[in-house]
This record gives sequence, structure tokens and C-alpha cells, in this order.
Amino acid sequence: MRFLTADQVATLAEAAGSDAATLIYTAAYAGLRWGELAGLRVERVNVLRRTIVVVEQLNELAGKLSWGPPKTAAGRRAVSIPSALAQMLEVQLTRPEVIRSGLVFPTPLGEAMRRSNFARRIWAPAVRRAGVDGLRFHDLRHTAVALAIGQGAHPKALQERMGHSSVTVTLDRYGHLYEGLDGQIADALDDVLRTSRGLAAACAPSADPALAPSNDESAGQNQWALRDSNPRPPPCKGGALAC
Repeated sequence: MRFLTADQVATLAEAAGSDAATLIYTAAYAGLRWGELAGLRVERVNVLRRTIVVVEQLNELAGKLSWGPPKTAAGRRAVSIPSALAQMLEVQLTRPEVIRSGLVFPTPLGEAMRRSNFARRIWAPAVRRAGVDGLRFHDLRHTAVALAIGQGAHPKALQERMGHSSVTVTLDRYGHLYEGLDGQIADALDDVLRTSRGLAAACAPSADPALAPSNDESAGQNQWALRDSNPRPPPCKGGALAC
């Protein structure tokens, strides 16, 4: 299991050439399996809503091609894609071989792709030129998971996105990629804390000068404070009390 960085994906796509670049970007950012990509029909892509709907895959057995359901029941899914990828797919859908075949990623002759031919003619040379020898096409699916986790993707969301049968499968395969993310969580919470404290300080009530006592009033209050709150009558001469 190998994971590419975003820069390595771009290098690999460029090395693969214009005919296969969008296929590689889709594998690395949407995480579809080879059969799901090879069997992807045009009507399953909505560039306006930025979604790819996976309902079938292309199987190759003993040299024969056939369409069938995804690998698991959870494989039937809708995958949201980045805007930049949607733009690439919008251009891809205008290619003559795509229009002719109804497939998003056909061969230049408008036929369904065979994995062995793609591996020999396009994949192996591109991997060599990109300097990632030994990389498998399926590693782009692993890369899609790693890139999503790097952006804080929740395991449950990843399970649904990748079409895994359960979140346990997702965590068993990719749980180690979540290690070290605790620091990122702390940094994000630090931003929230600092922002909230700043807002609280800005909204705190301030003293209204109009309600503050004047110097004269303060002086008067101070004078009264010095007086006896229960004054006694002055004594009369001879010690008698004043009447």
C-alpha cells in the first residue's frame, strides 16, 4: 500500500499524457476502483452538482469484458468531487471517443479499456517517468483516502465515499493515517478559542461616561460619608440635655 502526495499525483498525471491525465486525477481524488472507472458511463457524471454515481463496474475475465454490480452493496454510491476535477471531467466529456462510446474513459478508438493494455501502454511508462516505480493503479485509491484524511475526513464519511462494507474496514486499512492528527485538532481548536475570546471582548459592556458621577457629586458623597449617620443633640450647659 502506497500513498502519493498531491504534487506526485500531478507529476504522474502529466507523465501519463492528456489522454489519461483526467483518469488519474479522478482515481486519486474520487477514489474509484479500476473497474468503476473503466465502466463509468457519461450519464453517471454530473459536473454541475459535482457528483459521480457508481452503480456498476467493468469486469475482465479470461479476456472477456462484462458489466456487473460494484464489489460490495455499499459500492453503489454517489461521490462528491472537487470543483477542479469537475472542470476536468467537463472537458473530458466533449472528447469524440467519449461521445461515440458513452464511456467517460474509453480508449482513443472509443472502446472499453482493458487493464492489461492500459498498464503496458500508459501506466508503466508514466510511473517510470514520474519516478514512482512499483506504484500500482490501485494505490491511487489509497492516495484518495490519504488526501481526504489529511483534510480532516471522518472515518464514516470515508467509508461511504470509498464504498467499504463497514467503517471497521476503513479503520482497519487506514486507521494508522489518523495518528498524529491530534495536534491538528488542537491547532484548530486554538483558532476557535482565540476567535471566541476576541468576540467576547468586543461585545463586553463598557462603562457609559454619561452615567458616571461628576467630580462635584463624588466630592459631596465623600463629605456625607465623613458625617455621623446618627448625630446626637449637643449637650446643654450644666450637663442638661437640650430640650
